[in-house]
Amino acid sequence: MSEEKKRPLSYEDKIEIAISAPIENNLPDTAPVVAMFLEHFRPAPSGKSGDCFLNSMEIVQALEDTCSLTTKDVALTMTFLGYRLRMNDGEGPEWAMLNATL
Repeated sequence: MSEEKKRPLSYEDKIEIAISAPIENNLPDTAPVVAMFLEHFRPAPSGKSGDCFLNSMEIVQALEDTCSLTTKDVALTMTFLGYRLRMNDGEGPEWAMLNATL
């Protein structure tokens, strides 16, 4: 029997995992909300490129009418989905994102 090579999970696969099985994948129970917010974005190829930069608090504030989140919830979900931080000299760390749709 030949062993099938496991393909790396796609962004869409990771989004689905974060939405449907956060606890089983060591994500916060708020990960589905963050993941649904991020369906309209993709991780930028490197921490220095991207067309949208948000810090964790900005994401918390964008979703505050939906549920109570912490910046740690955002950071854990973002890193699981493959996002990278870039340092903005005046603002501090920000997530490098590309605008996209599934």
